[in-house]
Amino acid sequence: MKKIYGLAAALFLSAVSFGQTAVFYSDTGAINVAGGVDTVFITPASNAITDGVLTVYVRGDFSSASIEYLDVIDEGANVIGQATGTGDCLSTFDTTVFNVLQADINSWASNDTIYFIMDASSSVNICTPMAEMFVKLEYDTCSGGTPMPVSFTASSDSVCADGDSAVFTPSVSGGTFSGPGVIGNVFYPDQVGPGTYNITYTYYDANVGCNSVYTDAIVVENSPIGNDEAICIGDSATLSVNGAGSYIWYDSNMNQVGTGDQITVGPLTASTTYYVSFAGSKKWFIDTAYTTGYAVDHNTYTGDDRGGIAVTQNYVYINGDGNMVRYDVADMTNPIVLPQNDGIFSDLFDGQLYALLDTATSYPQGTYLSNDSVNAIVRLDDMLNPIDTVLLSQQIYISSATYKAGVFAGSGYMILYSGGTNGTFYRIGLPSGNVINLGTYALTGLQSSENWANWGIADSMAGDYYVVYRSSTVNQIDRMNLTTYATSTIQTYTSLGDMASITYSPWLKRIYYHNEGSNQWGGSSETGGYIEANHISLGNLTPYGNCLGEAYVEVQNPQVNLGPDTVVNQGYVLDAGPGFVNYYWSTGETTQSITVNGSGAYSVTVVTSAGCVASDAVFIIITGIEELAAQFGAKVYPNPSAGQFTIQLPNNRMVLQAVITDMTGKVVYSESLTNQTTYSINLEGTAKGVYFLRLSDGQKTVTQKLIIK
Repeated sequence: MKKIYGLAAALFLSAVSFGQTAVFYSDTGAINVAGGVDTVFITPASNAITDGVLTVYVRGDFSSASIEYLDVIDEGANVIGQATGTGDCLSTFDTTVFNVLQADINSWASNDTIYFIMDASSSVNICTPMAEMFVKLEYDTCSGGTPMPVSFTASSDSVCADGDSAVFTPSVSGGTFSGPGVIGNVFYPDQVGPGTYNITYTYYDANVGCNSVYTDAIVVENSPIGNDEAICIGDSATLSVNGAGSYIWYDSNMNQVGTGDQITVGPLTASTTYYVSFAGSKKWFIDTAYTTGYAVDHNTYTGDDRGGIAVTQNYVYINGDGNMVRYDVADMTNPIVLPQNDGIFSDLFDGQLYALLDTATSYPQGTYLSNDSVNAIVRLDDMLNPIDTVLLSQQIYISSATYKAGVFAGSGYMILYSGGTNGTFYRIGLPSGNVINLGTYALTGLQSSENWANWGIADSMAGDYYVVYRSSTVNQIDRMNLTTYATSTIQTYTSLGDMASITYSPWLKRIYYHNEGSNQWGGSSETGGYIEANHISLGNLTPYGNCLGEAYVEVQNPQVNLGPDTVVNQGYVLDAGPGFVNYYWSTGETTQSITVNGSGAYSVTVVTSAGCVASDAVFIIITGIEELAAQFGAKVYPNPSAGQFTIQLPNNRMVLQAVITDMTGKVVYSESLTNQTTYSINLEGTAKGVYFLRLSDGQKTVTQKLIIK
């Protein structure tokens, strides 16, 4: 296993804790009017020595998280965040979790009592008789003092799923490591697979009587899986990788030799190893969207609108409340009804369909979910059947508390926006599942769908990533730079209705969409279609991720040697050697070795696993039965000759069959010898070499070697 060095980002996120965890609960507050305010109190026992977690428990009717919430405010009038509920008045409490700083906790605790103000938005529907809430505060503390800080380093800042292990070295020895895939101080990625794993080092400080704990999150990346190949010497090899997608291939010296999930190299004369990496996007940048377009009604197949769209080289998929519909991408005909899929998108490099997945719930990331997560992508065939699942290198938490999430399809990657009041943009490599955090920003101008997310397009230029989406304020398609967060307008239209799902076909240069309530391109109800567009091509594939797959090409050059021509006085064993898949002897036998009991020419052809062929022949003389004079009183002269031979028999009453073969057993002369004592054989013009004369009277056979010089 090789790694691409120089491409790795920082893959460890650390956290330190000491001592014991202190847990404090507040009293229970209540709000009985919309827009009401209440205060809850906590009395902690000691100061914090680490950051902590504040969990807000709420029981109330918060049916629309974007406008119904509780502002959580500390005693210093600082807003910690917004807490929401499920939208009902059930007896169970809903939770919202906030991270809080050590300095803030100690500031709150300076007066021995902490209090939090719960300020309900004016739209909260109060339950009967009231909405209730309380908080839990957790942080680490140590009554004996502050334990000695500890940490650890890893032998590698990135590991591959099928690669080498990582060794941890602590700053202070004497503690223990724990976490998935850890044995002693070694992390074994092949025991856990791709993903992010917390590794913890715990050290007991006897001076204060508390533990010091340090945690790092190590990322295990996917590796492409190359397929080994066997070929014959001088042939070309077909290199392939499991899973369609974008890949770059390298030779043993790490020189690029091709791109794609299948390439041809050669001709080759020696066995060698090739390496393959996941490839980044084949870059393009949408520069134009026209006003010309096309629309069809799809509500007959999908039911009401919902949100969700994807495109491949052959089809476009539109998601509805009842079903998904698939159309031929060229002309929006031949509708096929398929199951609903709320996580659908596609790779705009090779057209591979995917769905975002929450493996904990075993269904695609779906409808109206808030504070949920995505931890995998599933490859789909063109009928939406799952092919395989790839775990993401990082779990992504989704929130629709204020603004909905975003699914932006790109070329060789997609960008997932987490939503919420200040969401995060994540780049997910395809098909690797490797995740990169692109930054946090409140995307308030994104048109809202009726699903958990909105669908758009991702592209890039000059090192910056962009997202393309329907604006929520006007009838236009906008683009936002994810480095500067500057927005620009690609095109303005007369009426886009509630369009909140768009994607792009770089193969046909069209923006595909779903909307309702628009007369821009026709249609009477739930409509889908395309807008003519164009893009600028910006470059070639670049490697992505830190892990390489391997494909070994075995070049087979079979050799078989039966040895020199041999004279023996009894049966003789001929052995073609081990390691071949097939053996074909001139005797008709198919084993590695045979035993011969008669004089003559014997040959074998061997076949390797790649279908390569080699042959050899040998002449064996068994004394006692081979001599012409001894058996038939015959002789052959001259030998060697230029091709003219004479067979002399003792009388003319003998009837013999004369056959001459070459070293491979091919017959070059055959004649019946009757009523004569002398026979002339003319082989002039026959290639120089060794031949074999076989005389037989039907009961016994003798063989003699002839040489044409």
